[in-house]
Amino acid sequence: MLQSPSCALIFIALFAPCMVSAYLNSVTLSLSSTTFAAGSAVTATITLRDQSNNAHTGATSCSFSTNVGTISGSASKSSDGTNSMSTTIRITRTAHTSFTISTSCTSSGYTRGGSVGSVHSYPSYLSCSSPNGVSLESRNSYSFNVNGYLRDAQGSSIIYGQETSYTVTATIQKSSGGSSSNTDGPDGNGYFAVPFTFSRELGYWSISLSLSGNSLPATVTGQCNSGNTALTIYPNDLVISFSQSVLQYGASSSSVTLNTPSVYARDSSGNVLTKGNSAISIVVSLREDSGTTDDGDLGGTKSKSMSAGTSTYTFPSLTVSNEAGSTFRLRMDIMGRTTDSGTFSIRPNSISLSGTVANTQYSDSSSSAAISTITVSAKDGNGNTLVRSDSSAGGDSVSAVIGEAAASIHSSALTGTTSRSLSSGTAAFSGLGVQREAGLDYSITF
Repeated sequence: MLQSPSCALIFIALFAPCMVSAYLNSVTLSLSSTTFAAGSAVTATITLRDQSNNAHTGATSCSFSTNVGTISGSASKSSDGTNSMSTTIRITRTAHTSFTISTSCTSSGYTRGGSVGSVHSYPSYLSCSSPNGVSLESRNSYSFNVNGYLRDAQGSSIIYGQETSYTVTATIQKSSGGSSSNTDGPDGNGYFAVPFTFSRELGYWSISLSLSGNSLPATVTGQCNSGNTALTIYPNDLVISFSQSVLQYGASSSSVTLNTPSVYARDSSGNVLTKGNSAISIVVSLREDSGTTDDGDLGGTKSKSMSAGTSTYTFPSLTVSNEAGSTFRLRMDIMGRTTDSGTFSIRPNSISLSGTVANTQYSDSSSSAAISTITVSAKDGNGNTLVRSDSSAGGDSVSAVIGEAAASIHSSALTGTTSRSLSSGTAAFSGLGVQREAGLDYSITF
C-alpha cells in the first residue's frame, strides 16, 4: 500500500485546508536500447514524479536489478531542481530473448520502482581457445576440436539465459582454397567444441567462427588466431633422391651443373603427401658439413610451390659457382622440415701458383734447405679464383709434396706445414724446406 501523509482536523471555529508535502510517487525507466550485445554499455534514464504527477526534484538514489543474469550500475541525484537522471548500466554474461530490467528508487523514506520488459541481450563475440597457432604433424587420420566460448563485450563467458539455444559453426579455410565446416551447440557455460577429422593434409589453415539461432539480431563472429596461422599441418619427414659424387669445373666454365635432385613429403605412417598447395614452398639450399649455408653460390630455380595432386618435385639445372671442396650437400626444406643429401665434391679446373722457387742449399746451422713462399689459388674454367673456398668449409685444403723428375716422390723430405686450408680460394705455403735430399730436378706438386 502506498504511503501517504495524514493530517488531523483541528476545530478552530473554521475548517482549515490540510497542507500535504510532495513526495516520490512514481518512477519511469527507459533504456537507450532494449536489444544489445551482453556486456555493452546501455544508457538508463529515470524520470521521477510526485503524487500530483509533477516533477519530483528531491534527492533520490536508485539501484538496478534484472530477472536474468547480472547487472551493474546505479544512479543518484541531489535536490538540484531536476526530476530525471541518466547512467550507464551493463547486463553481463547474459543472453536471453526476453527479460526485464528494473530500478528501485528511494527519496525521503519513499521507495518506488519502474521496469522495462522484453529486453533482448545476445553474445558479443566468439572466442577460440584451440587450435590457436597450433602445429600438427601430418598423419594418416587425426581428429581435433575447435574449442571456445560465447563471450560478452567484457570478455566474460555467457552463462545466464539461453546460451544453449545457439549454434556455433566453425569453418576451416585451407591454404589450398578448400574449406570444411562443422557445428556444435554451446553448453550451460557457453563452451563449444566443434569436431573435425582429416587425413594426410598439409598446409596453413585459418579458422573462422559464426553464431546462429535464438532470434539473433546481429552478426556474431570470431576467429582462431589471425590470418592462416590458426593451424599448421606439416610433413613428418622428407625423402630426397640425389646422386652426385665428384664435379669439376670445365674449360671456360665458371660453374658446375648438378644432377637433378627430387624430393617428396610423407606423413607419420609413411604415406606420400599429395595435398600440397601454392602457399607451401619447397626450398633447396647448398650446405657444407661445417654448417655453412652457401645459397648465394647455388644457381637455378631454388624454390618451388607445391600443388594439389603432385607427389614428387624436381629441381633441374642447379649450378654451383665460386666453390671447391669435398663436403657439400643439398638440403630440402618444406615448412621447416628438412633433409640433406649425401656429400659430393667439387674440384677446381686448375691450380695456379705464384712465387718463385729458386735453387736452394743447406746452411751451416740447418738440417733443411729453405724454400721461398709459394701461394696457391683454386681456379674455375675461366681462370677466376674460387673465392668461396675457405677453411670454414671443412675439407677445402691444399697439400704439397716434393718429387724428382723421374716421378719419385719423397714426401718425408719436405719439411714445414705441407697442408693448408684455403682462405678466399688461396693458401700461402711459407716455411717449407727440404731435408736429406740433394740434386737438380726437384719439383713441388700441389
